[in-house]
Amino acid sequence: MAEYLVLVPFIAGRFLLPAYALAAIPAAIGLVSLLRKGVGARALGAVVLLLMIPWAVWQGEVASRVATRDLRDGKEWLAAGLLLRDLADGRRCSFVSPNAFPQIHFISGCAGDQLHPPRLPTAAQRGAVADGEEVFIILPMIARPRSPLAMLSPIPIRGPRRAWFIYRLSELYG
Repeated sequence: MAEYLVLVPFIAGRFLLPAYALAAIPAAIGLVSLLRKGVGARALGAVVLLLMIPWAVWQGEVASRVATRDLRDGKEWLAAGLLLRDLADGRRCSFVSPNAFPQIHFISGCAGDQLHPPRLPTAAQRGAVADGEEVFIILPMIARPRSPLAMLSPIPIRGPRRAWFIYRLSELYG
């Protein structure tokens, strides 16, 4: 249980569910034992229950806000995946992206991967284009002027909170 509480990054809260479940059992036992004892313990148990009500409301509001944001972001990545599928037009395809590559991979049918430096087209990507594969690079900004990608016209897409840009390498190396 300690590894869940210490080693899991804050963005991966789903991994904390077993720890929450394990902590909930002794917390419930403690609360029930307070309510079954004398007047002082019952009063303390009642105070704990009353304090849990605003906490539970707050947790519900946070969950609603996160779910709404995830749904909005999911719709935007859905559009990106569908656009890649259309651009590939039935050909083998792949892409790299710093965000949402599993979602775009699933929707587009293109092999997706996390974008790692260097951001320039790699030799493997150029080779894939030479073999007839459609290769895309998705960036959260316009390519820098010195980048080989700057010679391409990016395809803007609406991503979460800003525009993203798809670069089609077959236009450069095809």
